[in-house]
Amino acid sequence: MHDQDQIRKLKPQTVHGTGAAPQNPEIQRNDLGLSQSKLRVAPQEGPCAVVAQQIVAAVRGTHKVLGRGRPSVLRAACAARPRADKVGSRPLNSAVRRQSGQTRVMNHSIRLTDVADAAARDAIAGPLRAYNTEITGREGPGPLVLVLENSDGHPIGGLWGRTPYGWLIVELLFVPKELRGKGIGAELMSLAEREAISRGCHSAWLDTFEFQARGFYERLGYVSFAQLSDHPPGLTRYFMKKALI
Repeated sequence: MHDQDQIRKLKPQTVHGTGAAPQNPEIQRNDLGLSQSKLRVAPQEGPCAVVAQQIVAAVRGTHKVLGRGRPSVLRAACAARPRADKVGSRPLNSAVRRQSGQTRVMNHSIRLTDVADAAARDAIAGPLRAYNTEITGREGPGPLVLVLENSDGHPIGGLWGRTPYGWLIVELLFVPKELRGKGIGAELMSLAEREAISRGCHSAWLDTFEFQARGFYERLGYVSFAQLSDHPPGLTRYFMKKALI
């Protein structure tokens, strides 16, 4: 039986109500392999006409049904069609990554903590260092540490810094109160600068608070290039630099 003959047999049949079936024993199966005796036939005019047209088109195998309210008999035929996700339909804890033509869903969560976990830091800093090295062609920061020890060999102060991308960054400098005024701080800075030069550094920078050692660094040749007011409130944080060569 041809498709046009099937359509002509469907059109004259108008059955009211839900679940009524066309009384046509000649109709057995359509091109989709679905029993046509279960198809509901709607009037040719009005809102239901759209559904009737979709059913007829599905029988011919030439139309994809879109939107809501698709007939239940067509669900099996439409199940194989990929469904487009609606905006905002993904769970908040999932991320979709498309790679090599495939979609991969990556679940995640965010945990707030006040614990300085070394593994967590490595997970953050490691990929960043690798990316920076890839882009700049230079290795990431190399630690530069000078440890001030007492007579028993226990650390009591010193300098903590690093030397990334041609710069010495002095992050921490501390001399115990009983040893201040003896030139130990200036010696630590001088040793760090010489080591930085040997590593290929051309300049150095650091930061200090208004109530710390701005004057000390100025005497060593550092100049302020930026400042952050009200940090802490009512005071200023200074950022200072110095050319090493």
